[in-house]
Amino acid sequence: MADWVFEMNDWLLPMQQWDGIDDDVRGRFYDPNRRHFGPPHASSTAVYCEGLADAAALAREVGDSARTALYERAVDRGMRSLRQLQFRDERDAFYVSRRHRVMGGLRTTVYDNAVRVDSAGHALAAALKVSHPIGFGG
Repeated sequence: MADWVFEMNDWLLPMQQWDGIDDDVRGRFYDPNRRHFGPPHASSTAVYCEGLADAAALAREVGDSARTALYERAVDRGMRSLRQLQFRDERDAFYVSRRHRVMGGLRTTVYDNAVRVDSAGHALAAALKVSHPIGFGG
């Protein structure tokens, strides 16, 4: 089972955007060469961070320090992307007429201010998995 988990997460890593891209979108998961996977989206990045956090915990459990480091770095970068999308204070929402309604929410992307509950929910789940990694009984 661990081999399959690692295969899936290793496949995902190159889809995280980091080098050669605008700072505002660094850390999100999107492959412009695979547009059939859908557009970039906060919910997607958050879901991938959830899985990568579990994969990092599994890699740590089996003693795979290289994968642990790769997956943790990907989660850190993904969470950075999500933090940049969050409405945290009045400055983040200066252009929103009902600011109180968006506080704490995540924009869908840096250029789409739609706020969806699944984006925040998956981001919170990923953050919990980082702060409280699961154990695999080893």
